[in-house]
Amino acid sequence: MDWLIAIPSQNLADWIMKLVRQVLAAPVKLALYLCVFFPKINQLGLIGMVWKIGREPEYAWRYIGLTGQKKGIEAAREVAEEIFRECPTDKVAGMMGMLELGQYNLIGAKYWLERGRQCPEENPEFLLRLELDLADHLDEYDVQAVITKILSRRDLAMSCTMSALAIQAELFLRAKKWGDADAILERILRVQEVPGLRWMKWTIAKAKGDEIEAERQLRLASTKSHKAVSNIFLAVGWYYLGDIEKTRQYLAKAQQDGVTKNMIIRINRELGALLEPDSYSQQEEEAN
Repeated sequence: MDWLIAIPSQNLADWIMKLVRQVLAAPVKLALYLCVFFPKINQLGLIGMVWKIGREPEYAWRYIGLTGQKKGIEAAREVAEEIFRECPTDKVAGMMGMLELGQYNLIGAKYWLERGRQCPEENPEFLLRLELDLADHLDEYDVQAVITKILSRRDLAMSCTMSALAIQAELFLRAKKWGDADAILERILRVQEVPGLRWMKWTIAKAKGDEIEAERQLRLASTKSHKAVSNIFLAVGWYYLGDIEKTRQYLAKAQQDGVTKNMIIRINRELGALLEPDSYSQQEEEAN
């Protein structure tokens, strides 16, 4: 017991309190696990209880994310502010930033990115993902620098690396460097099938005049994408190919199927110039 006596009294009290919290939270964690088998269980309520009882950071960001999913962005903001006061971590900030970006609130996403940067680096992946997405939509960020930063690390999840590679491939498409883009896409697709990348492959095949390959890629992509989403990606493809008329046609089809302007710009901001001005352009100006 000498090790116990050596612990300063305040640290010992904190350690005991943490242990008590974990013990109390254990049965709630078990119930949360059962949500996988019993979907009618109130998962949001349980994960909120786990956080409030156990105060474990791993459940903090999950609580924020699930709140946004179940109750909407306003409720998520309230929960995030409350949690961040007690648990200021880069993962909490990154999760809330991604939720704001999902609403195309660029100002809100930037706000949480800056708050996250002030925290000790514990889970850099969340903030790097957020910075990568913001860099793809705001000129104040150097998207190539963010991609390089992500690809230089070996401590990130594969999904984060894949996202960086996909955006790098799109940058090559914008520059009409078809071969460079294709090499990256093949690298990703050897590891994981991603329907969105098939639209890039379709664009490359069309650029090379390979109609058979273009048809094959179109078939592969269409079987796994909703019609409205397919029209957006076709619009992006024709845009990179330089056919503005066909770009407008497919954008119109996507909007007829219920796709909003923000959803279109979320996929590719360059298409914003072909749409009527909306809140997106105003937010971008304010964010810059």
